[in-house]
Amino acid sequence: MDPLIAKKANGDKLSSEGKCKNTKLSVQGIPIVTYFYLLLGGCDIVLGIFWLQTLGPIV
Repeated sequence: MDPLIAKKANGDKLSSEGKCKNTKLSVQGIPIVTYFYLLLGGCDIVLGIFWLQTLGPIV
């Protein structure tokens, strides 16, 4: 797997070669099963387009 490169708001870049598949979490009572890339750099979790797509069409 190629490493994922993520850019932080301050311009710094983080790379990840790890991925957690079928991760379960609940956001305000809404159950979500998705995957997460492992990033080291001060964030507890970053929710992006991947989990947002599980909620339905993005318009």
